[in-house]
Amino acid sequence: MVKKLSFKLILVFMVMVVALTVTIIASYVAIDTQKQHIAITEIISEERILAEKFSSETINLAQSRMSHMYFTDINDLSKSILLTEEKFNNLLETIDSRRYTLIDGNEIKLKLGGDFEKKVVNKVEEIRDTFLKSSELSKELSSTLLDENSEKYKNLYKSFSEINPNLLMLSDELVVLCLNEATNKSKISFYTQLSSVIIAVLLILLLIFMMIVDFYNPIKKIKEAFRKMSLGKIDIKLSRDKEDEFAELFEDFNSFTSQIGLIYEFEDSILKENNLDAMLKYMYENFRKFIPFVAIGIVYSKENSLVEVRFDEKCCCTENNIEFTPWIDKVVIENINNNKVIKTPIAMNNIILGFAYFEIDKEFFKESYIDFVKLIETKLSMAFYKSLLFDDLLNIVTSSLAKMAEAKDPETGGHLKRMALYTELLAKKLSIKSKWEKEINSEFIRNIYLTAPMHDIGKVSIKDDILLKPGKLTDAEFEIMKTHVNAGAEVLKDLDKKFSGFNINYFDIAVDIALCHHEKFNGSGYPNGLKGDTIPISARICAIADVFDALSTKRPYKTAFSLEKCYRIINEGKGNHFDPEVVDVFFESKEEIEKIYYKYKEE
Repeated sequence: MVKKLSFKLILVFMVMVVALTVTIIASYVAIDTQKQHIAITEIISEERILAEKFSSETINLAQSRMSHMYFTDINDLSKSILLTEEKFNNLLETIDSRRYTLIDGNEIKLKLGGDFEKKVVNKVEEIRDTFLKSSELSKELSSTLLDENSEKYKNLYKSFSEINPNLLMLSDELVVLCLNEATNKSKISFYTQLSSVIIAVLLILLLIFMMIVDFYNPIKKIKEAFRKMSLGKIDIKLSRDKEDEFAELFEDFNSFTSQIGLIYEFEDSILKENNLDAMLKYMYENFRKFIPFVAIGIVYSKENSLVEVRFDEKCCCTENNIEFTPWIDKVVIENINNNKVIKTPIAMNNIILGFAYFEIDKEFFKESYIDFVKLIETKLSMAFYKSLLFDDLLNIVTSSLAKMAEAKDPETGGHLKRMALYTELLAKKLSIKSKWEKEINSEFIRNIYLTAPMHDIGKVSIKDDILLKPGKLTDAEFEIMKTHVNAGAEVLKDLDKKFSGFNINYFDIAVDIALCHHEKFNGSGYPNGLKGDTIPISARICAIADVFDALSTKRPYKTAFSLEKCYRIINEGKGNHFDPEVVDVFFESKEEIEKIYYKYKEE
């Protein structure tokens, strides 16, 4: 089965050549048949005329001599007989040689062929034999002396008279034979021409059918598809049952409309989605239809360091601090290990904020993927800019709220920064544990980093004489101090409620931390006496970070403890105050903990 249009075009060309060839052959056969018919007609006409002329002239000569009526032209008559005899022999030789010169001077090769040729050859031989006998008798009639051989002359004349009708009869039979063959050839020529016309018509109909099915119909579909696109309908798909170039074109068209549709959907998601992880997940799930990347990510600047957020084929979104890498101002390709990485800058208002990248296996890389990235380059910048801007705005909000609480306790100015870094570190360590890999994702890590500093926001409701008391609180004062968790939670719940109307669930972790960071793993904490896994994991992480920072820094009511003493107290609280699993991760991270401690230590 022919599948490719190129083959069909070749077939169309071949069909046209065949149709033209058939027509030419049919015309040639018709013309040749006509020429053969003319040649045979001339030959048999001349042969019949010569035969009659030879007979009549010989009879006239014989009768003139027998009646002693000598005319002055008797010699001319004898010469004419000889000339006629010569012409007749020449004509028979022409038939033998199969070459005949028409009246118009053109020579034609006679095509007798088959059974007809055998019949003609046999008939010509009979005529030749008969004519030879007649010719001999004619010569004798011309040369014999009539006075001395009158009886012999009469016998010669009688013999000639008997043979002569036979010669004419054979000539007539040749005429009939040739006329019948000419009639048959005329019929063959007619049917050949008729067949060529029918074949040509059928071929033309076949060409029309092929043009409609293989060219006109798909072109009509494409035209209709573009008409619909001009009216704003993008979700158009073209189908083709045949596997040809139009099928490939339809596939490319469908890919194009899918890309356009994806860009429109991407624009909608930019408007709807503010979360960076969700944006990466959306792109991973949808862009892989056009680029078979193994990972997609973004690198951007965050608080004087570089952060990479990566979504890979494990459907896992991770966030890590990375070493310095140069910014880019256009789409570039880099080779990393066995993969090709397409990078595109994230820029807004001519300010480069970072770059996004698509990591592709070298084996499956195509140059066309670069074109796709360039096509969505501006959309990517807008999407990531919006997500990063949103994170920055939330960071501003949370920092402002946290600093509002910090302003009442100036001696703990570095507490908020260390809390954010400690909780982020512990969350990252927990995220690689199989138990937590789904719940503690990069979004969770980013949110706990931003919201942990608000854990004590409720302290703005506590009077300064209690909050800043240098000594130990009384039981009554401690009860008042404990109310800060509910006060903070209420403030954050109100924010969470307002933001959730915009599909932003950012402050739910903040509420959990503010309300539950003083709960204890054994259930002896406040305000609700939660126990074990009923305490949100964000609060369990924040609890150990808060206590460690409180122990290791100076407070109004105490001096800073040594790190060894802090570690001992944390370890003693394992399973009682703190989640054992979080404690284990804390000690696994001692080196990173101490780096943060010394970097942001208050003198």
